[in-house]
Amino acid sequence: FLLAGLFSTLASGFRYEAWLLALVFGFVIFLFGRRREAVLFSAVALLFPLIWMIQNCMATGDALYSYNGTAKWNLQTMGNNDSLRFESHLRRIWFFPFSWMIALGPPVAFITIKEIISRFRKENRVNTSPLIWTIPFWIVLLFLHYNVFNGMLLLQHRFVGTLVVLS
Repeated sequence: FLLAGLFSTLASGFRYEAWLLALVFGFVIFLFGRRREAVLFSAVALLFPLIWMIQNCMATGDALYSYNGTAKWNLQTMGNNDSLRFESHLRRIWFFPFSWMIALGPPVAFITIKEIISRFRKENRVNTSPLIWTIPFWIVLLFLHYNVFNGMLLLQHRFVGTLVVLS
């Protein structure tokens, strides 16, 4: 857990998605009843994000300045929310699921979706660990959709890599 937290904090220096994943994986570890390990992992995994946010707060007064600054740039400079048509809203809805399907390949995506649905059926709820391990996937997907709908994230296929790894 210490080593996983160390690699997670290193990943946080490269990608903002790792900040979210550190929180989510800490929560998942906690759900498995490993409270001490969840605290150990989270304490180490969140070192870089906490230091980064403290430095941002000291320098700009906004702890999430990097995130908010990028969002502002996407909204103002790129004009992500200017003159949105119905087609643009639809594209924002289906872009990441479709890109995920293409990245996995349609047969593998179909099998994955079928397996997730079968795990949610009542008769298969004896072992809940597969359901718990889908939480990171759904949270990252919702996070991507939330940011795309607000215009703070561009529709780029590179963001789907995290979803592919989590699936």
